[in-house]
Amino acid sequence: MCTCKIAGSVDDQGRIVQHNLIQEIAYGEMGGEVSPRIERLDHFMRDAKFDARLSPTIEREMWEKWILLAGLGGINCLMRGTIG
Repeated sequence: MCTCKIAGSVDDQGRIVQHNLIQEIAYGEMGGEVSPRIERLDHFMRDAKFDARLSPTIEREMWEKWILLAGLGGINCLMRGTIG
């Protein structure tokens, strides 16, 4: 499992526009163990051109991201606005 964090949007021409330097991916096994497959993935991701890290608490990180997005979505609906 993984969670990816970036700040971006789609412009009028359909292009993805990154708004700041936040670009992170965290990955790990749901049970927190370090399996051979996640070790291989971690070795591969270390040469990426963004922040990539093995997380022993990936389930918590996924919940944190969901709570953040749900909260922002609720606020946007109540204020009749957009994140941008």
